[in-house]
Amino acid sequence: MVIRNISPDVYTYNVLINAYGKSRKTKDAENVIKLMIQRGQYPDVVTYTALMHGYCLHGDINEALSVLNTMRRKGLSPNTRCYNILIYVCCKNLKVDEAIDLFQDMPFEGLTPTIEICSRILQGLFHVGRHFEAQKFFKEMMPNHGVKLDTETCNTLLHDLCRKRYVVEALSLFHIMEGDDVIYNTLIRGCLQNKKYKGRMCTFGRDACSRYLSR
Repeated sequence: MVIRNISPDVYTYNVLINAYGKSRKTKDAENVIKLMIQRGQYPDVVTYTALMHGYCLHGDINEALSVLNTMRRKGLSPNTRCYNILIYVCCKNLKVDEAIDLFQDMPFEGLTPTIEICSRILQGLFHVGRHFEAQKFFKEMMPNHGVKLDTETCNTLLHDLCRKRYVVEALSLFHIMEGDDVIYNTLIRGCLQNKKYKGRMCTFGRDACSRYLSR
């Protein structure tokens, strides 16, 4: 492009940075950012998110968080995708407190946490054995940060937990929810799909099990 006197724009550079990031070639991605600045193009949120994703794939949490701070210094507001990426890698590396700190930062950026983000943190808390804090996170922190605990939200969270084989943990949340048929069905299905938890179906009562199994 340059040889033909065609100047790459921000979109072009972002494609390159994203490709390098996904290939875990973060140094190459950084060099592209330096090059685009030299040529009068300025990185945007998409640029830094791609770089951040690359560091997260590399498991380098500190560098990923450094990118977040760089964005803020440059006056760029991180979006939900940025937080989703960072919270995922924090939980994956058992840094749940850091994930919760990021979760609490979101309202200051004008963002409401998604169900996906909440699910990641719940799984992270359960994974490190912090069950009481997981229940508190669900019952208090999620509503306080604008997450509605309606049937759709609760069902999605329980489905994710069951899918990742956190069936007992899903049951512990179920007991502090207002359950309906949809939620009952999700948990019964989770118990059936994980053989060692079939005995837990009695938790839901005979009527609920009968309704599900008759379908």
